[in-house]
Amino acid sequence: MTPIMAGFLSSQVASFLIVPVVSCILYSQWAYKKRSQGLPLPPGPKGWPVIGNVFDVPLAGMALVYAQWAKSFGSDIVSASVLGDTIVFIDSYDTAIELLEKRASKYSSRPRLVMSCEVLGWDCIFAFNPYSEMWRERRRLFVKYFRSPGHSDATSGTAVHTSQVHEFVHRFLLDVNETPGDAYELVRRMIGSLAISLAYGLPVQRKGDELVEFVDSVARLFLHFLTPGNAIVDVIPSLNYIPESIPIPFTNIGIPVPGMGWKRYGKSVQWMAVKFKMEGYERAVKGFGTESVRPSFTSYSLASLDATSPTEEARLKGVDAIQDAAATIFGTAADTTTSAVLTHIFALATHPDVRKTIQAELDSLLVEEDNFGKRTLRLPTLEDQDKLPILTAAVMESQRWVPVAPIGVPHRTTEDDVYKGYFIPKGSVVIANQWSMLNNKEEYGEDVLEFNPDRFIRTKTGSEGARIEINPNIRHPATIAFGFGRRICPGSHIAQSTLWLTAASLLTLFDFELPTGERPNYVGSDGKVDKRFDPGFLCRPKELKCEFKVRSEEARALLAQLAISSG
Repeated sequence: MTPIMAGFLSSQVASFLIVPVVSCILYSQWAYKKRSQGLPLPPGPKGWPVIGNVFDVPLAGMALVYAQWAKSFGSDIVSASVLGDTIVFIDSYDTAIELLEKRASKYSSRPRLVMSCEVLGWDCIFAFNPYSEMWRERRRLFVKYFRSPGHSDATSGTAVHTSQVHEFVHRFLLDVNETPGDAYELVRRMIGSLAISLAYGLPVQRKGDELVEFVDSVARLFLHFLTPGNAIVDVIPSLNYIPESIPIPFTNIGIPVPGMGWKRYGKSVQWMAVKFKMEGYERAVKGFGTESVRPSFTSYSLASLDATSPTEEARLKGVDAIQDAAATIFGTAADTTTSAVLTHIFALATHPDVRKTIQAELDSLLVEEDNFGKRTLRLPTLEDQDKLPILTAAVMESQRWVPVAPIGVPHRTTEDDVYKGYFIPKGSVVIANQWSMLNNKEEYGEDVLEFNPDRFIRTKTGSEGARIEINPNIRHPATIAFGFGRRICPGSHIAQSTLWLTAASLLTLFDFELPTGERPNYVGSDGKVDKRFDPGFLCRPKELKCEFKVRSEEARALLAQLAISSG
């Protein structure tokens, strides 16, 4: 059962299902008592017999509810039981490190996503696969190509990304100048184009690219079924074995589909998963050796595979792994990085005082004046990061203020475990509450609900006088926001550099703010997720209608140069 789906249970499940379902639940509860040797589960809300905490698990704003549970029970680890399955919620960084990293051998699998991976066919996205040799092989391919920053190999993914991110950010700047109203659409297009180029090396049209539009439709569908209440088969996996002809009304998948219609609907859109995995790959292979296809993850990985002179069977398995890993880059990077960039723009659009401070820092580095008083402006590069601590602090703060995945991607235990005297059964779903960790007042100060980049900055006095720098004593949000243990995001440095360069470049050329002048926080005055943010599995502003204005004559001249160089 998937934890993020556990908040929904229909009262209309057919009566003939009740007996076997209840029997399974009672058996699992008996088996648990036998294995636990009398040790309790972590504390949590009291549940109902058999069904447990079905009605306590929220449909929205999950991170806030789980944080409140931890506070109410005075524990940094709490639990709930849903239909016999245990869900464990980790509320502190130290506990996350202890369980998800130091005990990674027990905590590195994933929950079963029946609707998304088995019905719809999205098991090609290896980030959601259970811990296995197949998962390890796909991750190895990813890590081999996207080596750590500073790797000297010019063919590595990091080197390719460094050059391409500048290009696509420059395209984005021109798009903002030409279509200044819809930041949401422009960011989606930029990140989608970059993901396609990195995964497959394919050329991407600036507007209306078919693959960019397709990955957006795919992401919307996939995220829909990761949202609580939209797939009861994730709550009761045994429903997947019932013939679709049996009339059991119980679920809403966003369209009016009665009974087992969700299964028919799933089959009707399985072509999307096949296209998602194969379309970019086949286009890339067809274009190898032509000027239109660039070096990419796919070209690099296929060349590495063929260099080993594999048998036909080994090559087929290797190609399948490459296709899955490329699809994961194509899909997950596009959606998560888009969310991070949108949140950062939203933060600065609602905090013009912070924006102006950052722009002053950028101008001091990027504007030059000749002997005749003529001022010229250059765009920032990734090499400028150490020279722009105020900007870097703002990027860090946007990741802390509204984390892309407030409860992260859940883990699943593969063995029984005991922690602080609490029993954690094999098969438990384990959620690291990233939002709660990033809103820890002891770590980040009393004003954690506010957007305040100053929390990451300190002034240091040395032989050359006082200078501003990032405070190394404050935990970097990236150590939480990209996950833990063996499941940490292997492309975190790629996402970080994309976010930083987009923010730096946009602020160099444009002023922007919301037309309403509002300054909402992620958590509203009522203690719930503000209506302007998506409260689901991924979090970002629901819309972003900014007013972008070129901020200086130097910026206008630089945009003109970009337009000429871009053809």
